[in-house]
Amino acid sequence: MHLIRRISDSDWSGDTPKWLDTVSRYGARGVLFDSEWQVAMMYMSKMQLYKLPGGGIEEGEDSQDAFLREIQEETGCKSEVIHEIGYIEEHKVHNAFLQHSACYVGKVVEHSTSISLTDKEIALGMQVEWMSIDTAIAIMNKGLQQNVNGSSRFMLLRDLTILEETAKWLSTSITIQARKYGDRPHYEWRTTLLEQTDSYIFVLGHYGRKLKHYTKGKTFTVENWTIECFPFDSWFTVSADVINGEIAQYYCNICEPARMEGGTVTFVDLDIDLIHKNGRWEIVDEDEFEIHTEKFAYPPELVTRVRQEVERLQERIALKQFPFDGAIERFISRIPRDSA
Repeated sequence: MHLIRRISDSDWSGDTPKWLDTVSRYGARGVLFDSEWQVAMMYMSKMQLYKLPGGGIEEGEDSQDAFLREIQEETGCKSEVIHEIGYIEEHKVHNAFLQHSACYVGKVVEHSTSISLTDKEIALGMQVEWMSIDTAIAIMNKGLQQNVNGSSRFMLLRDLTILEETAKWLSTSITIQARKYGDRPHYEWRTTLLEQTDSYIFVLGHYGRKLKHYTKGKTFTVENWTIECFPFDSWFTVSADVINGEIAQYYCNICEPARMEGGTVTFVDLDIDLIHKNGRWEIVDEDEFEIHTEKFAYPPELVTRVRQEVERLQERIALKQFPFDGAIERFISRIPRDSA
């Protein structure tokens, strides 16, 4: 997890910043979105201030566990982590207190659980309010301008930073949705935009991302980085696994041309895949294609087209045509060196 910001009294005084060496408290906090991409903000009526949900990490917890627990206690929502933002340090030199906060973005998966506030939170009149991220940023900016209390300033600047970092991430975040014939949900995951033209889009799949597999009814953690290409005018996709700064595997789906609407790329997976691993290409899942041809009643012209597209992709690979012409390798440098 990388450092987002170090906050100190110098952010207001203009003096040379002073840093503490020993962490007094480890916390976890961040942004929670609902299905409409509204943000959960905790309003404290006694202070007339807002904050993001979050709190201290308890013994035996890691930061993600603590974030999800705090979310559930304060908002009543079960959630999942969809993005790791980084961490923030608050150096309160005036009372020798250093807080380290791990920051995440979460998404609601269930609203039905009860709220469990501490006595202190109840006394503050804490309650959850849902709003757009732009509204949340505006509210935190206003609170920071009006508030002169030192401790509150730290909280407001910390949470404003988290919201702004989340907004940056959202502006380049691309959801990939694979569907099966007949518009059946198959699986989806979130990525980061690398390059987009009228003909294609390249995205980066981050290490540790969640892949929600609707067909299998499971959510998987993907433990590798991928550079992915989705053409809008060709019947394939390409995903390149990057390990130690090199492409370890290519995985190509035969599919209908990808479509993009807003921040979502959608394609219809047509079963047959081409995989390159250990120096050789292999066609896989032809048996699945035969089963689905009958099960989903693929039209004869679609069956013929799929067979043709397999041959076209093989020819493209052999001739080193886009994106097998070095276009994918251009983005390897975008993967952090300590994890590629």
